[in-house]
Amino acid sequence: MSSTPIDVMYTRKIINPNQYNAGLTYWYLYTRVFGKPYPQSNTGKLLSPISGRSVESIIKRKDIEHHTLLDECLTFIKKEVGLRGYNLMRAVIVFQQYPNYLSYLKPKPRDNPKKMIIRDALDSIIKFFDTKKRKR
Repeated sequence: MSSTPIDVMYTRKIINPNQYNAGLTYWYLYTRVFGKPYPQSNTGKLLSPISGRSVESIIKRKDIEHHTLLDECLTFIKKEVGLRGYNLMRAVIVFQQYPNYLSYLKPKPRDNPKKMIIRDALDSIIKFFDTKKRKR
């Protein structure tokens, strides 16, 4: 297990396994469309020739499917939990920003609403993919 915020939340049992898998699925889909928001290491940049962010000139059918699926997922999440819930969830999953409550040793009751917002956003991802599976 790595040390991303969603991994820490899963390890501390703030989110359940289904929510964890939904978060990883969303992260995978987001990175397939937009790429990783941060490079893994700057050392690789020093050794490789100067180029763009690996922009391919050929658009594949799978790329279009990923983009369409992500667009539908974003619309569904924003409709279910609102823009604030989506932004909190995206900050934790995609941009890997640690919420303050992950730095406390003991949970504080004042952080429960923030946890619930992220849980609701992850539940909406589960709901979205469940309805997508039923339609196929």
